[in-house]
Amino acid sequence: MITAEQRQIRARSGMGSKKLKGLIVRGKPIFKPFDQAMLMETIKEIQIDFRKNIDLARPWQLYGTTAGTESSHLNGDTPIKNWAGVGIIDYGADNARKISGEEIARDKLKSYGCAQCTLACGGHIRRKTRFGEIEGHRLEYEGTGSFGGLNLNTDLDAMAMAFEMCNRAGMDIISVGAVIAFANECFERGIITEKDVGFKIGFGDADAMVRLTELIGRGEGIGSVLGMGAKYAAQKFGKGSEKFAMQVGGQDLPMHDPRLLAKPRHHVHCRPNTRKAYCRRPGI
Repeated sequence: MITAEQRQIRARSGMGSKKLKGLIVRGKPIFKPFDQAMLMETIKEIQIDFRKNIDLARPWQLYGTTAGTESSHLNGDTPIKNWAGVGIIDYGADNARKISGEEIARDKLKSYGCAQCTLACGGHIRRKTRFGEIEGHRLEYEGTGSFGGLNLNTDLDAMAMAFEMCNRAGMDIISVGAVIAFANECFERGIITEKDVGFKIGFGDADAMVRLTELIGRGEGIGSVLGMGAKYAAQKFGKGSEKFAMQVGGQDLPMHDPRLLAKPRHHVHCRPNTRKAYCRRPGI
């Protein structure tokens, strides 16, 4: 697993398919600033100015990326029901509120920040779920999207457990949620059956989502197919299922809907930024 800050797993873009288990990097040189006192004073001034003048600073500090979970599930940003649904219609305001940043923050034990960050939006949580107790990294927006709206799930217990399973196994939360949504659509359309999966699945079935996440992590049963991504699974399932595999170049789509704006490599949500192309608010 590629891990940063002792808690963040870099699982995107299929490291497993490259037969790469992990990277260990250890730096030796120590770099000292010319004027340590001036540097620290400047950093302090920037932090104060940042918190005073940026509208999103406080909610982001409290809720991290989940600050936008509720609104994104309703405004067309978060993909719904394997990209076939509409948030305000198929998910609804009441359900979006159930998985809001405020609700998720109820489990937070403490905040933490990444190195050199002025905001410290990270959250360490403890939650007792019907699947067992979880203590670790708080849900991020992409996790609420992939294990929430994309699968029509509103169960925070299931979302938190699936998220934790991914972190522990070094799996990408976007791809896991996406391939489960693909499987749910295939199941509901009769492309795969209970015999193929081993149990019933479908949109909104929180327990089945957790079971599938575990199977994917273990590479067992249907999980050995789904764990290779939606494109691979569609090739195995056949029967026209490729129409429901939401991917570009084998990469499952991230939890934002810019309608596939072109980027230098297969659809990602990191760089370059597409916000100017699909945000309605001028100046963003």
